[in-house]
Amino acid sequence: MELLMANFLGIREAQIELNGVVLVAGANGAGKSSILRAAAACATGSIIPVVLPSGKEMVARGATKSMVYAGQKKAQATLVNGDQSITITWPLNKIIGGIPVSTNPLSAGMIEWMAMPPADRSRVLANAMAKAGIETEPTKQDLIDAMTQVGVGDPQYTDYVWSLKLAKGWESAAKEISDKWTEVKGLWSGATGEAYGSDKAKTWCPRGWTDDLTHQNEESLSQWIKDAESALEDGITRKAVDSEVIRAAMELANQPKINITENDARLSALNAEIKALDDSVKAGVNTATIQMHRNNIQVLTDKLAVATKELAALDDQLLSPKKLPTIPDISNLNAYCPACQAGLFIDSSTEGISVQLASTTSIDVLEAARSARVEAEAEEKRRNKANDETRKLINTAKAGVVKLKAEMADQMSSLAAAIQEAEYDVAEKKRVLLDKVSAVRNAIFTDDHHNRSIDKAQANLATLMANKDNTVTEAEIQILRAGVETAKQRLSAFTAKTAADSAADRAARLAKIRDVLAPEGLRSTKLQHAMDHITVMIGGICADADWPPVLLDSDLNLYFDSRPHVLLSRSEQFRCQVVMQMVMAKLTNSQLILIDGADILDATGRFGLIKMLKASGITTMVTMTTKHDYAEAVAKLFNSTFWVDGGIVSMINNRRKEAS
Repeated sequence: MELLMANFLGIREAQIELNGVVLVAGANGAGKSSILRAAAACATGSIIPVVLPSGKEMVARGATKSMVYAGQKKAQATLVNGDQSITITWPLNKIIGGIPVSTNPLSAGMIEWMAMPPADRSRVLANAMAKAGIETEPTKQDLIDAMTQVGVGDPQYTDYVWSLKLAKGWESAAKEISDKWTEVKGLWSGATGEAYGSDKAKTWCPRGWTDDLTHQNEESLSQWIKDAESALEDGITRKAVDSEVIRAAMELANQPKINITENDARLSALNAEIKALDDSVKAGVNTATIQMHRNNIQVLTDKLAVATKELAALDDQLLSPKKLPTIPDISNLNAYCPACQAGLFIDSSTEGISVQLASTTSIDVLEAARSARVEAEAEEKRRNKANDETRKLINTAKAGVVKLKAEMADQMSSLAAAIQEAEYDVAEKKRVLLDKVSAVRNAIFTDDHHNRSIDKAQANLATLMANKDNTVTEAEIQILRAGVETAKQRLSAFTAKTAADSAADRAARLAKIRDVLAPEGLRSTKLQHAMDHITVMIGGICADADWPPVLLDSDLNLYFDSRPHVLLSRSEQFRCQVVMQMVMAKLTNSQLILIDGADILDATGRFGLIKMLKASGITTMVTMTTKHDYAEAVAKLFNSTFWVDGGIVSMINNRRKEAS
């Protein structure tokens, strides 16, 4: 494996063979980290090898000119592994070839483990363990067990959540449940008029709530309202009244009623007239004018029939033309025989040419034909003259027919107008009658209403007189009104409490499901169960390096020698980071590890690092800030050692080549 660089960041030129454990040494700012970033870019196929813990690039694609060595136009890095290679050019941001080695951003030193949020650590580690064949994905039974443990293990809930996970994945399923939880909290707030709180929701009671309402239902409370309203109505009926109220009631009750019989008779008569008009329309309206036009039409119809018959008779009188007889030719001679000069008749046709002796018509035959022709022509003239006379009569007859039809059309039009006028007269009469009917009905309604009012007044007076000595006071009426309001408040309180409790139950259930689906929930628990493999792996790595143990807690936080990461020295934090780089490399079968700043370790720590890296068998490039003499002194510990100075990389030794 070989890394070639030109004009990248602080390096003008480099050619580094990557086999075994390789040391890149130099003074501060010499360009050691530039080499690691170039290697990371090529090993991960990243244009920008500097990223945030979230994976977001820290340099804009349009600003990669800053990654070119000062004074140069472009930078280039190439990583070769066997017959595979990749080349990246800046600031063109162009990649040629495919990634020739396998690694990951953490093993390549692009991301620090503790810089990632816990959820990202869980996701990254779970993906790596899955690649290594370590089961970290919760099964349906895992989900059922987790939901049962928090009290939401009903199959209708577990089946729904599992189907949601299958359809959308853990993250989207968790978000949908969280969104539903937020929505249900809003329902609770809508029912209570207060901000939701899980503890508050358990004990919340609306105004007017009493403990006995827990044994009621909506039907019984609604009946309570009806009973209270009925009692109030009865109380109002029996309310004590003074003599003035009774006097007014008697005055209204003693008014005379109106006899509506006469108006009923008028209404029946008007309806009879309307029916007669309707019957006349159904039978067909008929007036003297209409009958006159119908009589005229009948006379014209008869005349037209006679005229049409006469016209047909005249058409029959027309004589047909007679065919005139033809007069034959005297001879059909049209040629002579060249030999004997005999007369010939030559006939040419599509079938050929025929030749025969010419024939001659006799004088008697010719004269007879001419005489017949003269007689025929005389007959033709006679016929034509007779037909001319007949045609004159026909034209006169046709003119008569046309005139009769015109008169007929006029009569038909007049008849239609007369019928329309008669129907309009009938409609107008009906409208007048309907107006009268409406007026009579209004009078009947008014009179009936008057009579009903008197009946009601008489009944009211009877009630007043009957309850004169059995009355309810105004104070008692107010008590009855308060009873109605109390009954309504109890139903309102029951409805609000029911809606709030339902929403609270749903919110509590969704909160439990949300916690199960959260990254730190079931998935984290499943991951923790799989962490035994990681614990063993970390223990082996630390043993290879002779370092104190590094541990991961339930939130995937790092501990070194039982102390949390935040309280560690920088060298101890460095060892934790290297351990996680090695863990990720082993889980993902990475072929390259990049470690920056190993000079932070003391001699013992460095020796342990080198021993651990060699034990892994993974090609690793380590940078260290040191003097040239020290680099030469420790070169024997590495497979290859390179010195960086002034942007140029030179090799100090290569033990593999010396051995070969």
